[in-house]
Amino acid sequence: MHTIELFGIPIYRKMLEGSGLDIVQKELFEACDSVKFAQNRHWTSNTHELSENPFNECILTKNECNNFLRHLDFCIKQYLNTLPNSEVSNNLSKHPNYRITASWFTKTKKGQHAHLHSHGDADIAGVYYVQSNNQDGELSLRNPNVMLQSNYVMSMINPDKLIMPEVGALYLWPGMIEHQTATNKTDHERISLSFNIRFNSFMDQE
Repeated sequence: MHTIELFGIPIYRKMLEGSGLDIVQKELFEACDSVKFAQNRHWTSNTHELSENPFNECILTKNECNNFLRHLDFCIKQYLNTLPNSEVSNNLSKHPNYRITASWFTKTKKGQHAHLHSHGDADIAGVYYVQSNNQDGELSLRNPNVMLQSNYVMSMINPDKLIMPEVGALYLWPGMIEHQTATNKTDHERISLSFNIRFNSFMDQE
């Protein structure tokens, strides 16, 4: 006898390495150097800093980060291809008709963190780590079943999945999943790239 864990949330991880990493890193650092960072005035004073106009434009296309965009496209196709084998997922993985609704850089200095939030109606939310010392604040993904914690069995399940930042790592997950980052307790500035992705309806793909 054994326990089967059903209703899992698909989280995708891809490490970029070698010459591909060098090319993407150079491109993203050039884009990052061209933007100004500031804290959101509506948030608390210890939250991270964001590039300008973070949720209303795609900084990747604006700065022509074509190498990263190709890498992201490859990852999206792989992600879709790992979903349950069905006509819909197979068709989407071969011909993903999507758009990046927003992308932005985040800078997290010592003493800063990201509050618990989700990416709203995005089909996929994602992050890529541009700069990190692997100890400057882990990403915490919140189990959407956290509201069931009053149940004795469910209370034994850890509501959060911790992910340590690592340069070259890209993660994708369903956009409604709440997440946050721990406070950066080091003197190192973490820089990450976040993005939101929306798909056209399956019927529009034909």
